[in-house]
Amino acid sequence: MQALTHGMELLPDSWMNITQPQLQDVCALLALETEFIDWRKFLLAAAQPWPPASKMDLLLTLERCREVDSSFSGRVARDQFDQVELWFTGQQELENPQDPDVPPIFDRQGKLKNAFYQIFADHKDSVSTLDYVDMLLYFAADPDPLEGFLRGLSLASNQPMPSSKSLVHLPQPMTDDYGGDVSVPQIQEPTSPPPEMDSLVTLENLMKVLHHGEGRLEDTYRLSLTTDPDDTFARERLAGVFLELGAEETEAVPFHLLYQHPIIQDCMHMCQRFKTLDLRNSFKSSSVDSFE
Repeated sequence: MQALTHGMELLPDSWMNITQPQLQDVCALLALETEFIDWRKFLLAAAQPWPPASKMDLLLTLERCREVDSSFSGRVARDQFDQVELWFTGQQELENPQDPDVPPIFDRQGKLKNAFYQIFADHKDSVSTLDYVDMLLYFAADPDPLEGFLRGLSLASNQPMPSSKSLVHLPQPMTDDYGGDVSVPQIQEPTSPPPEMDSLVTLENLMKVLHHGEGRLEDTYRLSLTTDPDDTFARERLAGVFLELGAEETEAVPFHLLYQHPIIQDCMHMCQRFKTLDLRNSFKSSSVDSFE
């Protein structure tokens, strides 16, 4: 048997002094509404630093993945993934000709690409494959969870959505005489809207983003949020919004029209799934306190 302390010497010093409240805060971000930890999100945070991706970086990477996806299945094998250029590149590990005893510069970014495949690929079958949209959605996270949600929605719909800052140009939902939101908002054209306001969103796009990461838990998750009628992000509830706006479940609705609905606004602002997990800053204060 191995001791519980085996391998602890490899952990960063700041991880050795974390407090229980800090650990609970991190676990809350990793688990969100479920009782399970999203270990892929944890490993991605632990792999920092890696070059951040802009919204267009993610969309261009998505397009490159689609180009090598010859079966149009939404998944790529390892050899196909190796052909995809991410938003960062590695470098060749060359030995120093002046001093052969000096080890070559470690190609960290090149190794990260390999690590990302190992983390996000499905290894259950004899030939592993990677759901590239699912992987890229993890990289949509942002310090502002609303901005992260919109980046994720851009990937799910394969078209750029507006930034969170531009949402102030949209009119707010109507309120009734008692100050509460009415079920159907007043439909107005936004003032000087960016072109992304006209991007089309389907119900499937919304469901994919709002429930990202839950599909991997479907065999063990006892209370599936997608089937709970009282869930804020329940499919039936969101489908009702599309019907109120005059669209069928399978029809796409312009973003600016969809966002004016109070239920959609609540969902977008409540979703914390795309908030960046910063382990370094989360654990920093504990290491500082230990020296005081």
